[in-house]
Amino acid sequence: MRTSHRPAPQARALAGVAVLATALSACSGTAGPVPPPRAAACGVCHALHGEAMAGIYPILAGQHSAYLQAQLRAFKDGSRRNATMSPLAAGLGPNEIVALSDYFESLGKTPGALRPPQ
Repeated sequence: MRTSHRPAPQARALAGVAVLATALSACSGTAGPVPPPRAAACGVCHALHGEAMAGIYPILAGQHSAYLQAQLRAFKDGSRRNATMSPLAAGLGPNEIVALSDYFESLGKTPGALRPPQ
């Protein structure tokens, strides 16, 4: 039997956390909101400042905190499912959900950010 050595999407997402954590700490001395510790995991797909790494990922920058909280809770409780987001949200506590959501809302809209095709 041949097995695939391709990592699962969540494993690929988490593989970039160390790199992004370094980038986050390097940026912590700059003006602007300080990302919560768990934001590094978000940055793998949604980029450091929530502007999305590619058009397939939602832009988080400037999104309403209440909306983001509702989506993270839905991924956490299983009422919304996604192969990457569900396991990541499952490990978030209530305070982390609020902190992440407030952080991305505080970033405002990002001019020139990648937009999904319409």
